[in-house]
Amino acid sequence: MADEALTPSESDLRHNVLIHVGAQKNCSTLIHVDRINCLVVIVKAGNYLPNWDRISDQICTENAEVQAEIVDVHNAFRRAVQPSAANMLMMSYSEEIAVGAQAWVDRCILSDLLGRSVLPSCVFCSHAGYELGENLYYSSYPFSWTGIITIWHEEVTHYNYPNGSTDGSSVGHYTQVTIVWNSSYRVGCGVAQCSNFYLYGCQYYRAGALPYKAGRPCASCPGSCVEKLCTNPCPLVDNFLNCPTLKAIAGCSNKLVSAWCPASCTCTTEIIPVG
Repeated sequence: MADEALTPSESDLRHNVLIHVGAQKNCSTLIHVDRINCLVVIVKAGNYLPNWDRISDQICTENAEVQAEIVDVHNAFRRAVQPSAANMLMMSYSEEIAVGAQAWVDRCILSDLLGRSVLPSCVFCSHAGYELGENLYYSSYPFSWTGIITIWHEEVTHYNYPNGSTDGSSVGHYTQVTIVWNSSYRVGCGVAQCSNFYLYGCQYYRAGALPYKAGRPCASCPGSCVEKLCTNPCPLVDNFLNCPTLKAIAGCSNKLVSAWCPASCTCTTEIIPVG
C-alpha cells in the first residue's frame, strides 16, 4: 500500500540539513550540519532527510547498517504486540528478497494490491515459489527507514486483535509489518528516487493471512527464543491449512500427505508459517 509523507516543518529542515561529500556505489555519503549553531558537526538524524540527486547512505538498503535498522525496527514492533504472541517469529533480512523489492520500486509505479504482490507478470514477487507480502510508501522527501516503518505501524490505532480493523480504516501496512502475519520472517527492502518522489518498498516472506497465536511470549518455542521472538522457523511450507489434521488422520507415510504437507511432516519442533 502506498502513502504520501507530509512535508517536513521548518524545524525539521533546520535540524536535518545534509551536505553531500561523496558517493559509494549507488548511494551517496552524507554528513549532518547543525545550522542553528553554524557548526559542521555530526548530529542525530530525525525521520526527514533532505532531497539530493543520489540515494543517501542513510537509507540505501545495500548498507549493512540500514539493513540492521530495518530489521531492528520491525522486530521491536513485533515483540511489543498486544496481546503478546506465543509464536511470533523474529524477522531477518534477505538480500535475495531485497533484489525483488528494489526492482519493484525502480518501476516508480504507485500501486499495489492490498499490500500483496500477486501480479503474474511480476517475476520478483515470489520467493521459493510462494507469494510475498508488500508495503509501499512514497514521499516528496526522503525519510529514514525508522520513520517509514513507524508510519506503517501507526495503523495499530485502528486494529483490534484478532478481528482486524475497528472502523473500516486500512490496517494492511500494520499487519504486514508487525503482528497478524506472524508467518512473515524474512524481509527485503529497496528505495528509488523517481521523477518527483521517493518510493520505498519492503517485501516479506511469506505473505500471511492468519494472525499470530496469543499467549505468553515464546510459549510455542521455549528453546528457541530471543527477546520474546521465536528463532526457529520451519523452512518448509504446507500446501493446505488442514495439514495437521491430514497428518493425524492418514500419517506422513501416506504419499499424498507427505507431498502436500512437508512442513507438518518434517518440522516437529519448529514454528510452521501458515497463511
